[in-house]
Amino acid sequence: MRAAFTWSVRDRLVVACLIVSVVPLLVLGALVYWRGGISVTVCGVASLVALLIGLLVAHTISSPLHRLAVAATGIAGGDLRQHLEVRRHDEIGRLADAFNTMSDRVASQVELLSDKAATMALEINSLSAFGATLARTPDPHAELQHLAEMIRTLHGADAASVFLVYEGHTTREAFSGGERSPVPSPHVEELVPWVVGHGRSAVVTDVAEDERLGAGRGDGALDTTGLTSILAVPLTRREGVVGVLCVGFASAHTFGPEEEPLLSTIGGQIAFALQNAEAYEKLDRMYLETVTALAAAMEAKDQYTASHADSLAAMAVAVGNRLGMSDAELRMLQYAAVLHDIGKIGIPGSILNKPEKLTREEFDVMAEHTVIGERIISRIDYLVPIARIIRSAHERWDGSGYPDGLTGDGIPLAARILLVCDAFDAMTTDRPYRRALPTDEALRELDANSGGQFDPRVVDVFLAAYPFRAAETQRVAGRLSFAGLVDLN
Repeated sequence: MRAAFTWSVRDRLVVACLIVSVVPLLVLGALVYWRGGISVTVCGVASLVALLIGLLVAHTISSPLHRLAVAATGIAGGDLRQHLEVRRHDEIGRLADAFNTMSDRVASQVELLSDKAATMALEINSLSAFGATLARTPDPHAELQHLAEMIRTLHGADAASVFLVYEGHTTREAFSGGERSPVPSPHVEELVPWVVGHGRSAVVTDVAEDERLGAGRGDGALDTTGLTSILAVPLTRREGVVGVLCVGFASAHTFGPEEEPLLSTIGGQIAFALQNAEAYEKLDRMYLETVTALAAAMEAKDQYTASHADSLAAMAVAVGNRLGMSDAELRMLQYAAVLHDIGKIGIPGSILNKPEKLTREEFDVMAEHTVIGERIISRIDYLVPIARIIRSAHERWDGSGYPDGLTGDGIPLAARILLVCDAFDAMTTDRPYRRALPTDEALRELDANSGGQFDPRVVDVFLAAYPFRAAETQRVAGRLSFAGLVDLN
């Protein structure tokens, strides 16, 4: 299919020139020739001159219009920096100047929008990373310093602070300062109560002129080594303001329209994380109460099991900590250590407290306590993660354990740790059917059975850590807020 022919402005101007200049001269030439007096050659030359003048006029009009059309097409194609070089002062010149101005403005606006889009993408990524950090943190209080550093970097600020409100008192929980503001500013300390009292953000462009500050009112000293501009937002929950988040700049800073919403969003994330942490702590206390109740039930059944569980928990957590287990894994290891013998509740007292060595049949009955313990624990939702540990607490590295005959790394690490600590505690404790072994002999037994009964890596760590220092066990206990850990001096 042939493309439809279109007339350009240049084509139309040429045709117009022909019509306007040539046709009248031809008519005039014809009349003169008919009447006589002027030769045909003179008329032809006059017509040619008129035609050339018309074409020149057409070119001076159509050429800049053509360049304008090409430049406009370039802008439409994405090449925003278009500029017309037209040296004339008539309407076409003014049109070219106006086009150049519009082109520059369009390019500048697009670049500005592109920069804003890039900034927003960065902020979204930063918020995502910030949220992920909070989501991975069971205790946000322990991460507030790291969060303050992230906030300062995100805003490009010289300082960032996090304040929390406890029983009506506001305290600074974290501070991050750069080279220009290495210490907390008293102006921030002065502004925070205003934010808490009013429950809304405070934007301070210049501390020397803001009447909310003593320096601005004239009744306070100006901190010349601190911050000049401050943005503070409240951390708000249903019950009210629970803290304040601040960023500051050493030089005068004009806060953009996106900075306050961004900081408020971060503040909302922190407030929500703190609320979740408090709920987690309450739930954790409930877990501990349940564990305590179950441990009390064991104590009523077997006095050895009760005292044994406490010391076992302390040793197991110290070993697990040295093996690089996370706080969540250590907490589950604590619960498992305290409850690993819970299944003995289902074992007859005649077997459980028999002073002589158990017969084969009696040992098979006793071995059922791991399965019984798993069945009991698996019915408590929040203790389900330790059910498998309890079932595997008597599995051996070489596969000679019970109830499933697991081997090597197929046994949960927590269960391998419990087996080593359990064996050591049992060997060094008086039992109805034998006296306790000396500590040195018990340690030699662990080493002798490393790689057979016990995981050699766990044994190596246990031997390196023993005797367990009170400072180490209590430091781990404090981090996990677990009251059951005891000193092992």
